[in-house]
Amino acid sequence: MPFASRERPSIQLGILKSILNSLEVESDTFYFNREFAERIGHSSYYILASKSPRLLPEWIFARKTWGERRLVDTGYEHFDGEHEARFEAEKFIDEIVNSRDWNEYEIIAFTCVFDQISSALCLGRHIKTKFPNIITMYGGANLFESATLEFLSKVDWMDIVFTGEAEESFRAVMQSLRDGEPLPPSIKGFAYKDGKDVVCHGSSILHDMNQSPCPDYSDFFNLIGKEESVTMPYETARGCWYGEKKQCKFCSLNLEGMEFRHKSPENSYKDIVHLWKKWGEYKIDRIYIVDNILEKSYIQTLLPMLKGEGIKFFWEVKPDMTGREIETLANAGVTCVQPGIENFDRDLIRIQDKGQSVLNCVTLLKWCKYFNIRVSYNLLTQIPFEEDEWIDRQLLFMRKLTHFRPPNTCDISIERFGVYYQKNLLSDIRPLHEYNYIYPEHIDLDKIAYYFDYDIDRHTCGSKKLMTESLIYRWKVGGWRSLRFVSETTILDRRFSEKRVHDLSIRDREIVKFCTEPTTKKEIQSRFDLYKMDHLIEKDLIEHMEGKYLSLVEIEDGDLSYCRRKDRTNQPKSKNLPVLSTHER
Repeated sequence: MPFASRERPSIQLGILKSILNSLEVESDTFYFNREFAERIGHSSYYILASKSPRLLPEWIFARKTWGERRLVDTGYEHFDGEHEARFEAEKFIDEIVNSRDWNEYEIIAFTCVFDQISSALCLGRHIKTKFPNIITMYGGANLFESATLEFLSKVDWMDIVFTGEAEESFRAVMQSLRDGEPLPPSIKGFAYKDGKDVVCHGSSILHDMNQSPCPDYSDFFNLIGKEESVTMPYETARGCWYGEKKQCKFCSLNLEGMEFRHKSPENSYKDIVHLWKKWGEYKIDRIYIVDNILEKSYIQTLLPMLKGEGIKFFWEVKPDMTGREIETLANAGVTCVQPGIENFDRDLIRIQDKGQSVLNCVTLLKWCKYFNIRVSYNLLTQIPFEEDEWIDRQLLFMRKLTHFRPPNTCDISIERFGVYYQKNLLSDIRPLHEYNYIYPEHIDLDKIAYYFDYDIDRHTCGSKKLMTESLIYRWKVGGWRSLRFVSETTILDRRFSEKRVHDLSIRDREIVKFCTEPTTKKEIQSRFDLYKMDHLIEKDLIEHMEGKYLSLVEIEDGDLSYCRRKDRTNQPKSKNLPVLSTHER
């Protein structure tokens, strides 16, 4: 349903279709998001799906869902095209309902992730009204347990809702319905109506990821042309191995399923190659790995297996990777990563419990530029408890990084399963006001809301946010910038408004190379004796932070030999470099 991305198939529906195939239950998958995008235009659809004010996509279908004129008045009147989109949405729902004999189906099931709840509720209501014998099912990340109970108790047209990870519960429920048996009483992960009562079996997680089948995307690829660029999602793991130890305060992605689980490398490899060979004749830009974080052992197992397959990947990673590990990513076909880089200041990172260093973040940017891996990341703004001094320090440091990939900016979001909400760390946490434009008064917003607001000095925080956005805008439009060796001892510096040339000694060059990755003073002295580096720090060629030194100069061929950090690859480590005297040539 709208407003899911039109450029990729739904992995949720693909997995459920595979389960139905194994039960020998016939099914069709409908991509009404694509039909709606065609109706209002791809550009308008993209803006509404990704660039619009918060919750606007839900509002577009809300009036048709609830039939309340009160939902006309909103704070969205300054967004161009919202009323036209809503008018088209209402006609769109009527046309879907009237275009088919829905009695051909015994069950209609909807996946609801983020901005899909209103559209799914809307279509479900109007199908159920015209075809009352159909069973309606719902599931997805936004139907957590409290929302499930609230919707089921107050929405007449919802029959069954799956909560949590539904592979096991969906299979059990569908098998019972297929065989004409009562719904399974001992299976967790779903809720249903029993007369006027709501029976809830709690939420569920899948402990063995190898039990999640390879998704069936046949209905999606049967819709599209072979020249249309698409990405194909696949999942190797759920949860977060770092979040199991300490959850990042802003993160709410894993709901109740923080426990980290992953498929065996053999099963992941088999599924990925199967999907690529089955649909490889289509224009697939990359396989989009939807995991929250890369499983560490895959660096030794799955990634080397994928080398040479000719497949391109997107992956989310933690930014503490070594150069050799990033080389393994590149060799496996990873062309784009989303690292956990949210800030470039140690205190801003600390107050979010990120568990990483600024220099590790920069090191990842360096190696990804060298291996031509695109880095997509968001710099968080308006962070609770941030201090002006930290942001000023971050702005100064970011000016030294303009030869690397710039971030986007994103205000921190207070979400239901994040630490800020769960531990009530902020003043007056409440559902976003925009929910009042979407749901009628009888729906309890405290139970169904996923996004929340809180008391914050927007004026004070806003000024620092504008400064950050201004710097990043100049970073993005500043053209091609670099900081690299142009001869053995000459560095060309194009990071700033004026071109700079730094002439170094042979010993300067050696120490810059030695600090290719974060390096301690002890390590430097073991090789360079008492060599001074202040002049290299003053020129912004080396950064000293938290007891370590890192060269900001771009990577060159051969720099892997300077990697000394312990990594998770099977590659042999470099031999120890000889100790150099303090005498400069």
